[in-house]
Amino acid sequence: MKRFFRRTLTAVLSAAVIIGSAAVVLPQTADSGILASAASVLKLSSSAMSLGKGESVKLTANQSVKWRTSSSKILTVDQKGNVKAVGNGTAWITAKNNSGTESSCRITVKNAPSSVGISKTSLIHWVLAKPIH
Repeated sequence: MKRFFRRTLTAVLSAAVIIGSAAVVLPQTADSGILASAASVLKLSSSAMSLGKGESVKLTANQSVKWRTSSSKILTVDQKGNVKAVGNGTAWITAKNNSGTESSCRITVKNAPSSVGISKTSLIHWVLAKPIH
């Protein structure tokens, strides 16, 4: 009997993934009910990143969410997922969908560099390391 349910579960989940079904309700067993929902998996465009103070980034989610920050002294976020680094440190931007599922992105903020430079030696080594086509 367990073998039947395993095969059924595998076949139904495979079909759900192929056709992009939002939710699949499977037969209940004596052990427990089984609900597989591909849409309930909340995914963000990034799970971790670093920003320089003053920089901005837009986070996206695979479904409709509400955004919040763990520290408005480090990061701000609007309801479109636009994040701005306002202070040094580490904070989390969390997205929450209508069913209460949450997913977060850890963002570390440091001072942005005031300038970027390259030495002649570094440039020569970089050019020589590139293959010639």
